[in-house]
Amino acid sequence: MQKKTVSYEYSSFIVDLLEQRVKKDYDYIIGIGRGGLIPATMLAYKLKKKVLALGISTYNDTIQTDKYFIYQKLDLPTKPAKFLVVDDICDTGNTFNIIRDIYGKSEHTFEFASLFVKDSKSHLVDYYGLSVSDGIWLDFPWE
Repeated sequence: MQKKTVSYEYSSFIVDLLEQRVKKDYDYIIGIGRGGLIPATMLAYKLKKKVLALGISTYNDTIQTDKYFIYQKLDLPTKPAKFLVVDDICDTGNTFNIIRDIYGKSEHTFEFASLFVKDSKSHLVDYYGLSVSDGIWLDFPWE
């Protein structure tokens, strides 16, 4: 697998792309811990929205697993709300699919965005900055 490094400056550029693409009618931005928290916060500042965090892990080091662990629960408001869930990369789509399974039957609306998406998984997000080939591993500055 080929490894590429993504700088803060380039991440900021991709967040700017997302800001131009996403709808502006979200009530909250949800950052996926750990990788999605920084991009979610950057986007939330631009959209003037509040940030919530969901700590979920589907990785064991750099290995994607079928299991997941929620280490920070998401406290949803009592009234129906519209959320944009943000992560740094949609690699396999497992994290977003787990969130769909857990929260999809609620009265809330969820849409999904990532800075990067693997080419074969672009159908799993509503918005993304750039697509990368499946054989690329991205190292983000917050890792």
